[in-house]
Amino acid sequence: RVANGALPILRYSTPETFATSGAMDGGGERLELVSLPVSYDVTNGELKLELATSLAGAIVETLKVLDNPRYDCTEPVLSSFFPNLQVYLVLQSFGIEAPELQNQVEGSLQEGVKSLVRRQKVDGGWAWCSGPETDWTMTAYVLFGLSSAQQAGITVPDKTIQGAINALSAGLISPNMQMDAWQLNQLAFINFAMDTAGNGDLRVANQLYKVRDQL
Repeated sequence: RVANGALPILRYSTPETFATSGAMDGGGERLELVSLPVSYDVTNGELKLELATSLAGAIVETLKVLDNPRYDCTEPVLSSFFPNLQVYLVLQSFGIEAPELQNQVEGSLQEGVKSLVRRQKVDGGWAWCSGPETDWTMTAYVLFGLSSAQQAGITVPDKTIQGAINALSAGLISPNMQMDAWQLNQLAFINFAMDTAGNGDLRVANQLYKVRDQL
């Protein structure tokens, strides 16, 4: 016997989103056709219209600044630093006027640089967390991030960049057929990071190319 004489029936459905965009060269009118299927239930949907001065300006609402993590580890700091750097580059590349967002992302990047500089070890490298040993993959990751930021106009101490290059150069070895795949992958990334900083080793790159099937 059904309670209250009613039998609830659940209709399973999957919501769908359709989007379109465009630009107008000048003032005037534009007709945009919205065609709905016959089976569409008008009580379960909405039409949302957004207007922006440019297509680039329309993305401002989707750009968010990630807070710097409070963990005592290098990787989370850099993994929030990178997305913020991309937000900064988008604002610069498209000339988007968003003062509040600009201030937030610049402040976050400056804090990230300070945190990474503070974590650099005496040998010029970085550990994953606060451990005593330098990790070469993490050092290459930080070098890639800081050199990319420096090229984008963010202030990064030259000695920090050079220290990382020196550390990686000192531990750079020649790839060979006897190496495991992870070792070759690590060497490829290290050389890529050094090349981004303007100090790639062409000899190592050529040797990696010879064993590319093992990468």
